[in-house]
Amino acid sequence: EGGETGGLKSIGALVAHTANCTNITIDAQCRHFATGGYDGTVCIWDAHNLACLRPACTTLEEGVGCLSFSHDGSFLAATAEPEGRTQSSKKTIDISSVATGETVLEMEVRASAKKIAWHPSLPLLAFGGEAVSVQDDRARYGETPKKEVPVTIVQLKTS
Repeated sequence: EGGETGGLKSIGALVAHTANCTNITIDAQCRHFATGGYDGTVCIWDAHNLACLRPACTTLEEGVGCLSFSHDGSFLAATAEPEGRTQSSKKTIDISSVATGETVLEMEVRASAKKIAWHPSLPLLAFGGEAVSVQDDRARYGETPKKEVPVTIVQLKTS
């Protein structure tokens, strides 16, 4: 049952995941929203009817870390939660079609992407991750290898 808190009124609750919900994002056109959870699932919802339309980003093997819709709402990008990962875990970003939920690109990355965001008007995706060791002369001299925290920008080519 809905309740009121300050100026907000609850209109209901949705059952979205079998484990904690870790992310919610809304597309810029307010047609869809997406949820991701520790159960490793992503759901695309109709923002007006509050109905789950389809699963998406099904290549993720672990809990969902971050979600982001493209500028036009056509694509949804998702990363796996980097906390608690094993060394053998895949480090990928799943980009899925919002219309079908199907993965259109599974992009491998050097380090786990903790945050992702689409450009507001272009098909550009930026992501930042964990620190990675850079091979330089320090290791030869017994010093600690240099670490970098890369931020990468990629362009999604659509045909």
